[in-house]
Amino acid sequence: MSSLNHDLPTQDNGALNGLSQASLHSNGTSQTDEVSPTPESHSDLEGNESSSDSPIAICGMALRLPGGLASPQEFWDFLVAKGDARGRVPKSRYNISAYHSTSGRPGTIATEYGYFLDESVKLGSLDASRFSLIVPNLSLRTPSSV
Repeated sequence: MSSLNHDLPTQDNGALNGLSQASLHSNGTSQTDEVSPTPESHSDLEGNESSSDSPIAICGMALRLPGGLASPQEFWDFLVAKGDARGRVPKSRYNISAYHSTSGRPGTIATEYGYFLDESVKLGSLDASRFSLIVPNLSLRTPSSV
């Protein structure tokens, strides 16, 4: 039995055909009035009465980004304000004072800054099956490696 989480549109399954034919201009209008080819009808689904002339778009977005950005609106506001999410290495990652040196000595890091997810981001809440990860292993990984 397939699940919605794994039936994502890809170029291989034809779900994205036509999108390249209807690239958007900066004002949001399309180069073409119609995207083709029209997706196949799924008449085998109960209650499906869609027709090829009924446009539909299902979109969603979720994010967790450095700088504490947790929503598309926060991300947009951050971009408009030309924000910078750079911050000091969190103490929970490693002891920066033990590794920071501008001397270039092997085994040291030349900066004490980076772009890190907040400590509030809990990898245990990540849908591990979506990314082919094993839940117990998530606690051993850094967010940047996921």
